[in-house]
Amino acid sequence: MCGIAGIFSKNYGQHFLVDEAKKMADSLTHRGPDEGGLWFEQDYSCVLSHRRLSILDLSKNGSQPMVSQSNRFVICYNGEIYNTNELMKYHSSANLVTKGHSDTEVILELFERYGLDTIIPKLIGMFAFALFDRRNKKIFLCRDRLGIKPLYWGIFKNELIFSSELKVFNFKKSFRKELNKDIISNFLRHGYIPSPNTIFKNVSKLEPGKLLEIDMKKFTPSIKSFWNLPNIIKKRSLPNKNNEKELIHSLDNLLNDSISRRMVADVPVGAFLSGGIDSSIVSAIMQKNSKKKIKTFSIGFHESSYDEAHFAKIIAKKLETDHHELYLTAKEAQQFIPDIPKYFDEPFADSSQIPTYLISKMASKSVKVALSGDGGDELFMGYNRYKIANNLNFILNLPDFFKKFILQIIKLGSINQWNIISKVFSNRFVPSQLGDKLYKLAKILKEDDSDFYRLLISSFDNPDKFLVNGKEKKGLVWKNNFDTFLSCNLEKLKLLDTMTYLPDDILTKVDRSSMAVSLEVRVPILDHRIVEFSWMLPSEIQLKKNQSKWILRQVLKKYVPEKLFKRPKMGFGVPLDSWLREDLKDWASHLLSDEVFKKYDLLKKDSIQLMWREHQSTEKNWQYHIWNVLMLHSWAEEHL
Repeated sequence: MCGIAGIFSKNYGQHFLVDEAKKMADSLTHRGPDEGGLWFEQDYSCVLSHRRLSILDLSKNGSQPMVSQSNRFVICYNGEIYNTNELMKYHSSANLVTKGHSDTEVILELFERYGLDTIIPKLIGMFAFALFDRRNKKIFLCRDRLGIKPLYWGIFKNELIFSSELKVFNFKKSFRKELNKDIISNFLRHGYIPSPNTIFKNVSKLEPGKLLEIDMKKFTPSIKSFWNLPNIIKKRSLPNKNNEKELIHSLDNLLNDSISRRMVADVPVGAFLSGGIDSSIVSAIMQKNSKKKIKTFSIGFHESSYDEAHFAKIIAKKLETDHHELYLTAKEAQQFIPDIPKYFDEPFADSSQIPTYLISKMASKSVKVALSGDGGDELFMGYNRYKIANNLNFILNLPDFFKKFILQIIKLGSINQWNIISKVFSNRFVPSQLGDKLYKLAKILKEDDSDFYRLLISSFDNPDKFLVNGKEKKGLVWKNNFDTFLSCNLEKLKLLDTMTYLPDDILTKVDRSSMAVSLEVRVPILDHRIVEFSWMLPSEIQLKKNQSKWILRQVLKKYVPEKLFKRPKMGFGVPLDSWLREDLKDWASHLLSDEVFKKYDLLKKDSIQLMWREHQSTEKNWQYHIWNVLMLHSWAEEHL
């Protein structure tokens, strides 16, 4: 796991590019504190820089940027490939001898002999890399199938700049910060900035599963897909839904293979354990495949409705892991919050970034690699919105008078009051944060809009009206062609989650939070073979009897008694509503002041300040709306 940055320039002879590239890499030291490397072409047409977090082959044989044995290709690479041993068979057939045992060296030599189009589809892992072809004066940028590893790029005055993080562009003289004001509207809706956009007009994210190519002559980027999930879905053949035992067995085998591959490292490895389905299954299979106790880590909250630490402790005891836990207070969270824009580079408002950072920080004191359960909710319909969608057709087909009756029932209590009820009567039939979920349902009933995904995931339903300037860019959540090959609404949600929320929110959160403390996090459930398997499941098995992650639960039952994990989903949230009224009140008040609104002139203040006053009086719970604005202004304070 590393940080990469580089410059591919049509302007020959600019030796100062070397200094710029070195500064770029130095700004990524947190991603790779073990070693720094720099390589440049003699005419300075290409400069590659690298920061290394040593995981495999800790010797100098794994150092980067790495030059192929023929001297034709140079690679600057971030990530891990987990099927290196199988790939070595290609080396044997070509009579190649490697200097070390790093995955970097293996794929570099294979790229040269067999080409990217042949080798990239064979890779199992997470990766973002730049490959420079010295003979043809051409560079390739590539990002893994699911977008686990980040890769930014932009072209300025005949120079291609790329990097693992956006902050690197600040060290390029030709870079000008031109704010993408339209995308701020998207941020208010989602809490993140959707790919391929960034907060700046002239910088893009390379989208998951894409390969970018640019040569010196034309200097025009060409982007193509090497993995396309919609196309895979179009070609799928669904198995017999009666073969449940066979499907459960197949998933169990895939998970065991994926997890055991990701346990391979030359440094200590542990696991995040929340006590939920996904992290429990990862920890259970890790422990099964380990000769000694694995280290597990969990975060707890003193607010009972957000606390899963005691569930994690029960699972850890059953699995007999070496368990570590940290109970988070608002004061500890407040210490990290000012640093959020430093590590995320763009406005980012998933509040679970706080516990994710703190659990990463705790784990980094004991291990250098941690496995996480991320991806299970997207692949196996774990979010509550899938249950809502499953019942939506029935609800929307009810007579209007009955829908109005349901709305009146919901309005009998505020969001806070319904949430209190869910705390008092917490059980499998009453989900946590009931008020938030009921009011989302009310939104759908009121709008009567078939595009319920956008309604369910939006913090601001009409973000444009809050902008001083700008208009929302309508991406996949507004327009897609999924209807041409998917008839099931649940599967449309799943595909939207996998293509938008997963890479731009969940995986961004995990990457930035963990790399901020030099911890490599691996996500075995997002092995592309498991992703593709999840799309071969009949819809009746994906959400069986309205039970989320049904097939994952069946696998977990092989390792842990069902009674230990049979409970409502909690998620990885934090008690923002109370924190914003108490410990974080002064910090938030400053960022919502007339002075800050005027200083950056991004948003209209009146409606947002009204939300803040209503939140303080507990009249309404505007925590998500307010947090999005706070993260935007906090980012502006740091970067503008």
